[in-house]
Amino acid sequence: MNVDYSICNAIIQVANSVNNLLIIYDVGCQWSLHFEEHVDNSPGLTLSDNTEIVAAVGKFHLSTHKLAYFARYSLNFI
Repeated sequence: MNVDYSICNAIIQVANSVNNLLIIYDVGCQWSLHFEEHVDNSPGLTLSDNTEIVAAVGKFHLSTHKLAYFARYSLNFI
């Protein structure tokens, strides 16, 4: 939840100028699965309707993933 709070506050700071965000996080593969759900269920978290977030995983951590997830979270393909 702390990461969700930090990401939401960072997005608020740039909300007027940026709609598309790339979040690179070692566990972005797991974090991104439930982020929007956490925001919807928490009164302290907000996002603009036009905010699009793309999650990616750093190359060191990504090497431990199954091949099926590699293309989805690899910085090589974003």
